[in-house]
Amino acid sequence: PVFQGIKHIKQNGNSAVSKVKCEMFPGFSVQPVAIDCGFQLVAAVLLKSVAKLPLLVPVKIDRVAFTGLKQTSEITWAHVTVKSWNKVDFAVADVNIFDNEQNLLVSMTGVTFSAIKSNRVSDNVFYNVAWQNVGSKKQSNFVWNIFQKSSRIIKYIAPKMFTSKQSSRIVIPNALKTSSNPVVLLHTLKTAVLKLLSTGNIKEIIIPTIGCQNVNGIMHKKLPLSASVWGWARCIRKENTNIRIRCVDLDPQATTDICFQNLATELQISDEHDEVAWREGKRYACSLQKADVSVEESGFDPKLVNGKVFVITGGGGALGGVTADWLLQNKAKKVFLLSKSGKCRDGSKSKELLEQYPKKVFLMKCDIGSFEEVKTVFGNIKSDYREIISGIIHAAGVLRDKRFENMTTEDISNVLTPKITGIKNIVDAIDIDTIDTIMLFSSVVGSVGNIGQSNYGAANSFLDSFAHWVTGNNVKCTSIGWGPWEDVGMAANTRGVIEHFRSLGISAVSLES
Repeated sequence: PVFQGIKHIKQNGNSAVSKVKCEMFPGFSVQPVAIDCGFQLVAAVLLKSVAKLPLLVPVKIDRVAFTGLKQTSEITWAHVTVKSWNKVDFAVADVNIFDNEQNLLVSMTGVTFSAIKSNRVSDNVFYNVAWQNVGSKKQSNFVWNIFQKSSRIIKYIAPKMFTSKQSSRIVIPNALKTSSNPVVLLHTLKTAVLKLLSTGNIKEIIIPTIGCQNVNGIMHKKLPLSASVWGWARCIRKENTNIRIRCVDLDPQATTDICFQNLATELQISDEHDEVAWREGKRYACSLQKADVSVEESGFDPKLVNGKVFVITGGGGALGGVTADWLLQNKAKKVFLLSKSGKCRDGSKSKELLEQYPKKVFLMKCDIGSFEEVKTVFGNIKSDYREIISGIIHAAGVLRDKRFENMTTEDISNVLTPKITGIKNIVDAIDIDTIDTIMLFSSVVGSVGNIGQSNYGAANSFLDSFAHWVTGNNVKCTSIGWGPWEDVGMAANTRGVIEHFRSLGISAVSLES
């Protein structure tokens, strides 16, 4: 999202010029976003001559010349001329970047673009997070520092490792408190990581949690709020590739002694695993693996829909409308659409369904971030409509994309509240024993991360862990980490997002599939 800087484009044949607006980051004579937008402008020219553009990346530049002038404004201008284009997989262009006063900043001639092939995963296939025992052989004698005073950690680890204030490896223990408010927690972690990055010599950060991951069926009894840290870290890794951030989930069933002995051992291990968990004295690492999931297990079993009543959060949005349509096609009795604004978004299927099924589809104004509003609305469904809710589909969500260093507490709260606070309020407000199924609309960002979406990744990684946690409390719950949707939803309006995930091997989800 940070690289979406192009504001206007004017094209004339094989040439084009565009206005670019980008955030200013220290240490650059010309902002990388300005240069990248010049490359994007080449793609805009090529797209005029073909129906579908392959994924092209710059692979060679014949000549780069910086004029010595420094970019001093967010506004720059890009001018490109395409020299050759075979309309398949190869193009050459010249790219020039100017400041807002029309002074040349950098000239790039002979920029060669080539199509790349991704290791694409199969379409319409489920993947699960799998944990495998990877061993715990000590490989290093690193020196670690504890970033924050934490008597329990220091008691068990400090005598062995807390020996140097110049250590380039840091433990941030804030997430060990399982009841921490995730918004406050992420803001604290952001502040800590930025402070560490500013020193310029930090190589590695470990963030320990306790029992927020489902490993061998073992999780903490308390709500896994700290699971949000894992999705946050997955995004930060992509934004800051020069520093390693590792997450370690400690065993909630172990004693304090054993728990922190495991962490002490982890600090002496140097391998490729950035995400590990300790259970019953064994060390596990996670990965995505193809899963054979039946229709019944997926939660979308048409047999469980017929004659049943469903509530959809985010019901006025694109995905809420699509889901409601599917439920009605499979003979759902009634569908209640919850919307914070009490309105349907423009182009949402929900508008059409409200007109088509006036006695089956109902739009209700509800801010699911407020427990009182949730309690009132669910009470009204029971008293006014005399219906017992069978299924809940949690499709609410918003985006506030920024690099993590520019993300405010409000940006974090706006994204986490509908996802995390919303589902917590719903579960607290309903009679859980009457619910057949809960479906959580999560995102692949929570599992693999994405630049500029650390708040979104955090919210969705919580949903994934919450599904395991609530299922362990005898409630059938499924979290689906959707990739980008091709036709509807937040990514559909931003082609660059779809292309980015396609480059990672994650194809867009079509309505038909």
